[in-house]
Amino acid sequence: MKTILFLLLIISFASCTCNLPEKKQETQTYISLAESKLGGHTEYVFNSSKNYVLCVSQAKATVTGPIPPLNFLVYDVENSKLLYERHIAAGTVAWKSNT
Repeated sequence: MKTILFLLLIISFASCTCNLPEKKQETQTYISLAESKLGGHTEYVFNSSKNYVLCVSQAKATVTGPIPPLNFLVYDVENSKLLYERHIAAGTVAWKSNT
């Protein structure tokens, strides 16, 4: 009985570790996409259900450019798909709802 319990415990740990590389792959996908399209200083904001991520990049305001441009994209984490991308002269962007 102890042997069967031990084997079940080992199998459950093995199945848990199999999912970790896939999750890391999803993370690397949207981060590498955002950095290639938006640059290095990107902020990542998930919606409340964590199935979409808003990737935002805005330069710092300067004397010559007091209203810096805003670049952002929306990425579907579950389907690994870019949904929307926009570059605007100025402004802010945030999640209004879960979808």
